[in-house]
Amino acid sequence: MKKDNFKHNIVVSDVLEQNETLQSLYMARKAPCLFLLRNIAAMLMLSGMILLIFSLFPSIQLNVWVALAILLPLCCGLNILLAGKWRSIGILFICILASLLLIIGLNTDPNSIGALKNDFADRLTELTGHIHLRYVDIDEFRSIPLLLCAGLIVSLILCLLLLSKRDYPLLLFSGIILTCSLAGIFSSSSGAFLLFTGVLLAAVLRCSQLGGYAVPKESSKSFLGLLSALSITAFAVVLCLPFTNMGTAAICENAFTLLHKIKYDSSTASMPEGKLKDLNGWKNSSTPALSIKSSEALAAERLYFRGMVGEIYTGHGWTSLDNASLSKQYGLFYWLHENGFYGQVTSAEAASALEAAGALDYSERSMEITNISACKRYMYLPYQAIKGNYLDDTLIGDAIVFADKYNLPKNESSVLSIALCPEASNRFALQSKTADAQEQLSVKLYLSCERAYAEFVYENYLQLTPEVRSIFAELFGDSPDAMTLTQITEKIMAALETELTYNEAANTPCGDNDFIAYVLELGKSGYSVHYATCAAMMLRYFGVPARYVEGYLLTEKQARNYVAGNALVLTENDAHAWAEYYLDGIGWVPFDITPGYIDKSELPIMNAGETAPDDAPGEEQQYQNDNLSIVPLVRPNRPDNKHPANYFWLIAIILLSFLMLAFTFRTVFFRLRLRKRLRQMKEADNNEAITLRYGYCTMLIERTKSNFIIIPEEIHNINLEAIFSNHIMNESKRTAMAEFMRTVIRECKQRRNFIKRLYDRFIACLYI
Repeated sequence: MKKDNFKHNIVVSDVLEQNETLQSLYMARKAPCLFLLRNIAAMLMLSGMILLIFSLFPSIQLNVWVALAILLPLCCGLNILLAGKWRSIGILFICILASLLLIIGLNTDPNSIGALKNDFADRLTELTGHIHLRYVDIDEFRSIPLLLCAGLIVSLILCLLLLSKRDYPLLLFSGIILTCSLAGIFSSSSGAFLLFTGVLLAAVLRCSQLGGYAVPKESSKSFLGLLSALSITAFAVVLCLPFTNMGTAAICENAFTLLHKIKYDSSTASMPEGKLKDLNGWKNSSTPALSIKSSEALAAERLYFRGMVGEIYTGHGWTSLDNASLSKQYGLFYWLHENGFYGQVTSAEAASALEAAGALDYSERSMEITNISACKRYMYLPYQAIKGNYLDDTLIGDAIVFADKYNLPKNESSVLSIALCPEASNRFALQSKTADAQEQLSVKLYLSCERAYAEFVYENYLQLTPEVRSIFAELFGDSPDAMTLTQITEKIMAALETELTYNEAANTPCGDNDFIAYVLELGKSGYSVHYATCAAMMLRYFGVPARYVEGYLLTEKQARNYVAGNALVLTENDAHAWAEYYLDGIGWVPFDITPGYIDKSELPIMNAGETAPDDAPGEEQQYQNDNLSIVPLVRPNRPDNKHPANYFWLIAIILLSFLMLAFTFRTVFFRLRLRKRLRQMKEADNNEAITLRYGYCTMLIERTKSNFIIIPEEIHNINLEAIFSNHIMNESKRTAMAEFMRTVIRECKQRRNFIKRLYDRFIACLYI
């Protein structure tokens, strides 16, 4: 056999594939360090997988370094065993051994699997913010046989991936692990880095034709392995390394914001959805957003349709409580929802409990809410809504009602049918009646749930940023005394009336400064978003749990003019932001102090000379935030006109440039190699030139799927004579083979379309 026959010669390839000894010699000659490199790749991947698995299942009590010391030598042994002629027997032996270990482990410690299920349920709860029930009452996994069984299976899978003749299994595996890492299922950054470093090494081995024992027939496709591995590794580095200013949190936030806009938002949305950094003026419009249809005439009162709810103030915007924090309230919300208590509809639940106690006449009013162009993520639920099937009993936290939960036929997916309790509007009267009837069974059950929920509220909705604490300390005093809700709201209204001027066109270029500090110190103007943000944080400063809300407002005038059964359309002109505070015993109450929108019926404020109504509480609750820590205020500066750095796009451009560079390098490398081999054909002696050209032709026919090209028997015989005989081939036979090669190239080009010709020439590099 000729020493340097072209790699695509089908005859040579078939011989090598049928003889494992020749395979090993062939590959050992090309890469003396093949076994070492593959073992290094396998150990890197296995180390990464072990760290990822241990991060997913914290109940495993075995030390991770002990597991690595046991499994890494095992993986090396498997890699060597499966590469030889005992591959099938080795796989069978490993499967039998793993099965025996599984049986032994289940018999000695049957609850261990339950501990792993608990870990997975807890992780899903942390990631989704929904309740996933635990399986058994056990928190430790101690079964060594089951661990060894899992280690054997993982090692076997990784070795088979490395030894596979195709790139797709390794790419699919890498994609699955990357997706799980990005989704947060695996939390070990070092594990992800080790795993993808091993994948990169494996891909490099494949692209350099060192990674498989059989000579690849379609090696020009192997660049997919390197290109994909480079992409995966680049994203893994972004995911794993601790950037200072280019944090992964900011990257993920930008990515999720983009996905949110694509999936839920329309181009006409006028509210910022809690994003306050460099906030522009209010771009209201007459675009229809919601359609409201009621079975009865509406009372002359406003309705707030609550959408996005901001729970955590970051200084640059409002976000939701993170799922990891919410997962700690797993048991509380499971118990609340089992008892039919939901924080979104507490006012109506209080009215229902009072009706059951005979202390209130209860009435219902049906309403249909159709989402025309508002954000499709939320149901815009009024505060007077009665509990229905649109509430998710698995959701931890009760800030938002997500539209995905309400399952209707596709043609009605934007229509929400609800029942309203008009009596729930008079919340202070409800509070008084609830206090009077607290010994009644229905009210007692309601109040027991409400008190448990209130503990969650007070724990999570009183946080302030240091900048906000400092500026409010200057505005209201370092340590505000305990005050009633009436006194607190009066102070807040007076402060905002003095510090802010209503202006819908107000731009707030706060940059990296705290939004509230900038608004109160420099901006001095704003619209509903500014007022709601300041009001919510001021309430918290005085010890009143509060949140920020965006949605739509149906005014008293619109309610008075409404005709039952007709559709009332709310436009983006009706989009609005407001604060809400928690009224003990009743739940969340809207607090709107934006000039032109103030409704004193919603405020616990009585005008001078007024007397308390008969159903008002005898003594108002007093609030005081005892956990305030005052720090020096850092005065905000006006940022220059330069746009703040957008690191998401910077990293995206870097990654794109990296991929383009890798692709260019790969194309240049393959084309230079092709030119070298074509030059070898031209310079070789007659025998070798004939076999090289024949192998090149068969490769072209196979790769371009040109099965219509029939290899003449004369050409086939010339190739066999050049390979297996001792004859010196003459020039005429060399010329015949060269002419046949030109014919094959011409036919392959003519039968392929323009796109395929580009692929053949510049990506697959089949010809010059």
